[in-house]
Amino acid sequence: MKSACNKKQQGFTLIEVLVASTIVIISIGTILQLFSVGLDQNQRVAQLAHLLTVQRTVTAKLEQLNPAQQQKGQGISVGLNYQWQAKILLPFTQIHQEESFFPRQLALYDIDVKIEKPRGGIYQFNLQQIGWRSKK
Repeated sequence: MKSACNKKQQGFTLIEVLVASTIVIISIGTILQLFSVGLDQNQRVAQLAHLLTVQRTVTAKLEQLNPAQQQKGQGISVGLNYQWQAKILLPFTQIHQEESFFPRQLALYDIDVKIEKPRGGIYQFNLQQIGWRSKK
């Protein structure tokens, strides 16, 4: 009879399989966590890009208004609601122009804008703009 010591080992032992499985599971878990963090960051970047687009659109709309005539308002831009309010920073100053038949007074306004985020919360920014009125 041949002894058990002379037989060549075939296959892996249970401990070797368990150690290899543990290493593979830990590696997959780490990779999935990194993937999850990357997806979260991509989502945040997309939200910030959307808010920046809204901010640019709202700014372009407000540049068309005269804050001396309208001090507050609201609207919808790129699917988000916004509100704005203008406050005077510097008082009206007379502007003298020889070729102008309508003398004007100018004042500097600070415009605060609040944008409602899609999942709650508010994004705020402000800008400064010149308002004008005809001399009374």
